[in-house]
Amino acid sequence: MTSLPIWIQVLQALLTPAIAIAVGVIGFLQWRTAHQKVVLDLFERRAQLFEDVLATVEGYFERSDQHVGTETILRLYRTQTKAQFLFGPEIVDLIDAIRSDVIRHNSLSRRNDKLRSGSIELQEYAELSVRINRNIDNLAPACLPYMRMDQRQVRTATDWFSERNKIRLSYADEKQQ
Repeated sequence: MTSLPIWIQVLQALLTPAIAIAVGVIGFLQWRTAHQKVVLDLFERRAQLFEDVLATVEGYFERSDQHVGTETILRLYRTQTKAQFLFGPEIVDLIDAIRSDVIRHNSLSRRNDKLRSGSIELQEYAELSVRINRNIDNLAPACLPYMRMDQRQVRTATDWFSERNKIRLSYADEKQQ
């Protein structure tokens, strides 16, 4: 038998689980930090892609030479390709619509000196400008669900149940209320 007091023996017995719990907490906190870093990096990449689309279209409308149109179309194509990995299909389709409109707008702007007032092409040229701007305006609300950083928000129980209900309803055979 040992000559150690009983309270020391109890502390020795509790030391191993206490160390295991401390290691578990440290491991969880490291995982949480790494997860938040990944989410922040993804947010930054998505924000950069969104800014690239805005800057590209803004640069297209600010300058009006032949090379800007081609450069804009190529930049939008590269951005659309990157968006496939960072966003859902609705964002990719929206960027594609912007790129298609810029292609047509650019081809009409090259013939701008030949366009007569009241011609169909001049009217289409103006409509394309409006449609490009409308699609750019729709881009921010469409990107918003992807830009949320949910892990930083403190959600209430009502928020959690509401989100779970939306997920449940998305799998329903018939839409329920």
